[in-house]
Amino acid sequence: MHTLRLLRAAHNESVWLRRQKRYNYRQTMESVEDMPELLFVEHFRLNKSTFRRLCNDLRVHTSLRGSKEIPLKIKVLTALNFLATGSYQRIVGVSQNLTQRTTSRCVRQVVDALNHPTLMSKWIQFPQTVQERSLIKEE
Repeated sequence: MHTLRLLRAAHNESVWLRRQKRYNYRQTMESVEDMPELLFVEHFRLNKSTFRRLCNDLRVHTSLRGSKEIPLKIKVLTALNFLATGSYQRIVGVSQNLTQRTTSRCVRQVVDALNHPTLMSKWIQFPQTVQERSLIKEE
């Protein structure tokens, strides 16, 4: 009888933790939507409308999907923040309530999806001339 109560308590705690994670992700998405445009660009190197188009393209052209635990937008935001800042995965993950391991997985999944030929030609551009490289260095 005591073992059954412990199992039930552990299950209830597990359910509660999953609900808390989903709540935290919703809060994160709401705070991102409320974030001023300039701050969003500073953190993710894209404006909000471009971010939404990128998420839509990823959904349409690749097998990258979100889950109950980690929505697609959180995966993309995590990867963009990591790529934009060059910071450590653990630090990037903390801002999204993710562990380093989960952050690494999100970055890998998004980068792999961006390697799709259709998306790569549309979303990834490298500077081709000396002037373009100089301009980027100045920024």
